[in-house]
Amino acid sequence: MLTNFYIWVLLWTYFSFGPDTPNAPGCSKYYPMEEGINFEITVYDQNNNPNALLAYNVVLTNENTAVFMTELQNPEGELIAISEYGMSCNGDGVEIDFNAMMSAELIKQCDGKPMKMRGKNIHLPNNLEIGQKLPDAQMETSSSVKNDSLNLSIKMINRKVEGMDTLITSVGTFKCVIVSYETEFKSGGNKIHYSKEWLAEGVGLVKSEEYDADGKLISRSMLTDFHK
Repeated sequence: MLTNFYIWVLLWTYFSFGPDTPNAPGCSKYYPMEEGINFEITVYDQNNNPNALLAYNVVLTNENTAVFMTELQNPEGELIAISEYGMSCNGDGVEIDFNAMMSAELIKQCDGKPMKMRGKNIHLPNNLEIGQKLPDAQMETSSSVKNDSLNLSIKMINRKVEGMDTLITSVGTFKCVIVSYETEFKSGGNKIHYSKEWLAEGVGLVKSEEYDADGKLISRSMLTDFHK
């Protein structure tokens, strides 16, 4: 069974690292994904210790959508979950479809029972400028796990473009745009986290940082491998 940490990682990474469709009009220039591209994201805890590894592989693309497979591993290299989902293009950017969000392992926890989902897609425009405000996003799910109900609400609010930065990583040097937002979690209680993401054209997310409501660093992630 997945721990709460890995469930949050699955949900959080869906928001952060979903791919875009290559060479299709209107697709985000920050995720120009093609079939066969694979990359890895390493997640670190507040003490800078590796906490999880996310391996991505783009398995299918067409004119308007891309599908990729994600493997979540724990620090010991053990496979925790495999998920597959897609992203679609619109007229000025890319949107994540919440209905394709749930992984097979997370659904398995619900004993195969249907999960009701509704939400507002995350939209990322092609052209990002400092000070630009981005639309909010929201997802709500409900299901039953044995005799207990599983209800989850995630709201991404106050999304905006904060600035530009150049990052030097083990993969390479990237010019990035910084996007920040607040995430409100509701599942038996309320939590609010603050996040910053560094996005590079042609690569996607290079770095992210997540903070609690008091401004304490919870985790960070880095792009640690990328292959075309």
